[in-house]
Amino acid sequence: MIELKTLKRHEQNPRKYNALDLNRLKKSIEDFEKMMVIRPIIVDEGNTILGGHMKLSALEELGYTEIPDEWVTSIEDLTEDEKKEFLIKDNTHYGKFDYEMIFDVADGETLEEYGVSIMDMGAFDGGINEKETWGQLPEFRKYSQEEFKITLIFKTEEDRAKYIEEHEVKIDSNMSNQFTSKF
Repeated sequence: MIELKTLKRHEQNPRKYNALDLNRLKKSIEDFEKMMVIRPIIVDEGNTILGGHMKLSALEELGYTEIPDEWVTSIEDLTEDEKKEFLIKDNTHYGKFDYEMIFDVADGETLEEYGVSIMDMGAFDGGINEKETWGQLPEFRKYSQEEFKITLIFKTEEDRAKYIEEHEVKIDSNMSNQFTSKF
């Protein structure tokens, strides 16, 4: 067994999270402890965490004081630059969900139980665009309106103009940066 107090947080960990994210992770650990073996906390030779800061916080909040050895993997041959690179790359999420397939695997309620949010789904990058898909997402299930109101943030004015053209949106005359679109 490994005592949690022996694990040290890396002072340059760039990942931030909120209470909702932490609660989702706590539930995930409670519901599926095997994930801690499959995706353990990663530490260096000095027991400084390189990957798994949020897991440590979740375990502490769940009342753990020690955890099984297999929940922690020690990597001892990284340079300082490689450790910094790992801190960033471990927190980068590449790829996106297959929006049609994910609802064949699990319904919106199950996805919510698994901790998958609309932001995890990549909904704001053009991945989800059908009303029936939006209706399955946990954040929107409680609404029965024909229209949903969402805020979109574009990187460039060209991206905004392209979206407006492709989705036939109506610009709100009172506010030039706001518009309405039906899904």
